Amino acid sequence: MSPKISVITTVRNGEPYIAEAVESILKQTYKDFEFIIIDDNSTDRSLPIVESFDDPRIKIIKLDQNFGRTQALNLGVKEAQGQYIAIHDADDISLPQRFEKQVDYLAKNPDTSLLCTRHCYIDSAGKILQEYAVPVSHASLCWKLASNNCISHSSVMLATEKLRALGGYDESFSYSHDYYLYRQLIQEGDKLASLPSYLTHIRVHPQSMFNSLDEERRIEESLCNSAAIMNYFLPHLPANTAKELNMLLRGLKPIRTLEELRQLIE
Repeated sequence: MSPKISVITTVRNGEPYIAEAVESILKQTYKDFEFIIIDDNSTDRSLPIVESFDDPRIKIIKLDQNFGRTQALNLGVKEAQGQYIAIHDADDISLPQRFEKQVDYLAKNPDTSLLCTRHCYIDSAGKILQEYAVPVSHASLCWKLASNNCISHSSVMLATEKLRALGGYDESFSYSHDYYLYRQLIQEGDKLASLPSYLTHIRVHPQSMFNSLDEERRIEESLCNSAAIMNYFLPHLPANTAKELNMLLRGLKPIRTLEELRQLIE
């Protein structure tokens, strides 16, 4: 019996691209999924567009205030009933065989906790700008993730219970919740892998998460990078110091300025 997938999409004012994003999921060759779409209090026509799709697999959650993407994602994680969770951003495209190939790989490699795919960057009109060859093996992914977030969140599939066991996405992160999740999995000893196929298109436009370059995102990505360094040193530090650093790195005392980050690294 094929496993059920819970596809989670959050949308906040995604009117220009949400229809194409939804269509790419409904056209998947793998059919056994529920499609959880969380409308994060959009003020444009995103919600009416989503509601126009007549498919029993679609489940719409309407938020009456803007919770932010990380918290909205966690609401989807709580609602998920599938064995696996697949993430799909509201402006991206999943190619038709993405789910089929991912489920097949995970069935044959049960020791893999998270599976992504290679991806292409596209412009607002859907034209391919660049192909990005994500490393395939666990070791090469870990090496790459030590310096930057090479995994497209829209290409990720992982076990629902694994994500719940980690407490979902860390809500102290507004942008780098996915990057921090990958670091958590690695730290827990979980195996990551990527399919060597280009099965996801990531849209680059002025309003996309990919193009967000504000100070908060820079701080969050720097924190994730510093975490890799600090986790290496934690076992060699005095108990009290290690405990406090670990609390900082897990977001119990969120770092909000570059100066605080520099002090932590020092």
